[in-house]
Amino acid sequence: MKKNMLRITITVIILFILCTFLSKTIANSLLPVVETTTYEFAELSNVLDLEGRAIYLETEKIRVDFSFKVVDVFVKEGETVRVGDPILQVDTKESELQKEQMELSLLQLTNMRSQWGLSKNTQNELDMEIGILQSQIEWHKTSYPEDGCVYSSVFGVVKNLYVEEGEYTSSVVAEIVDKRQTLFVLVQLTEENTVSYPENCPVTYTFSKNVFEEGKNKTIVLQKSSNVEKVVRDIKTNDFLYYIPVTSGEGIEEGKTIQVQLRQVLGRFEKVLPLSAVSVVPGGDSRALFIYVVRTREGLFGEEKYVEAVAVEELAKTGSKIAVYNIELMQDWEIVVFSDRVLEKGQTVKVME
Repeated sequence: MKKNMLRITITVIILFILCTFLSKTIANSLLPVVETTTYEFAELSNVLDLEGRAIYLETEKIRVDFSFKVVDVFVKEGETVRVGDPILQVDTKESELQKEQMELSLLQLTNMRSQWGLSKNTQNELDMEIGILQSQIEWHKTSYPEDGCVYSSVFGVVKNLYVEEGEYTSSVVAEIVDKRQTLFVLVQLTEENTVSYPENCPVTYTFSKNVFEEGKNKTIVLQKSSNVEKVVRDIKTNDFLYYIPVTSGEGIEEGKTIQVQLRQVLGRFEKVLPLSAVSVVPGGDSRALFIYVVRTREGLFGEEKYVEAVAVEELAKTGSKIAVYNIELMQDWEIVVFSDRVLEKGQTVKVME
């Protein structure tokens, strides 16, 4: 009899333990699962991703001021030239003839001026004509190539050639990019974006570079910082052109595609959270915000976790983070950033490990 009672008692205890365990397991499986974090002290910045192109702002224009026939062209677009390198050769016969005619006219005027018996007015007129002709001859000498060659005045790359052999020209014959000047990345923004990203705003630019390491050619990705130096409105599109100076000597060539991030720095804040941590009070003002904080209490099966709503004020926000204010918000508070179900105030939850 006693043995039967003992067996029954043990069985009841085991069943009670099993029921308690199963009830707790079932209850836990029905609870919302939440992921938590704590706030951080951080800088908030809005970022605008753009694709830009490396350009030089200025070119050295090589020109001739008389009408010449092009005899030969010595360079091609894309070639590097040094100061004094010949760009092209022209036929100077006509120009030399013009110079000789002006020198002959000058000699004739000078001889006339030396004659006796000229009136004062005539002398003054001859002096003016002689002065003008002398200036024209000096300008002619400095404006046409005596040896027939037109030379580069800078060290750089030939960007544009505007003449071919056999053509006549009397204007700009070539444009050369001086490689000593600053290289810029050009990006284009709409007017509404210029409010958030003004001139001098910080920039991060990313580009690829070929290097030789460990006996192999490799392509590496580099990231550098800069600031917008110049903003110009494009009158054709009404967009704004942003010019960003880039580091020289990094293997960036004109025309290269560069990835650019413009940053609008909102400031450094004490309490920064993921945007998903903040909710709007249902049916209230869109500025009435709150967060769920995980608390601990005694429940039917012992200690349990639950959520409590805490009102916060928005200080600043980006696309992924938000700075909030609540004087009571503590660094060690567990703040819900994700829940697999809709939460309610005071609801028991299971915190994701």
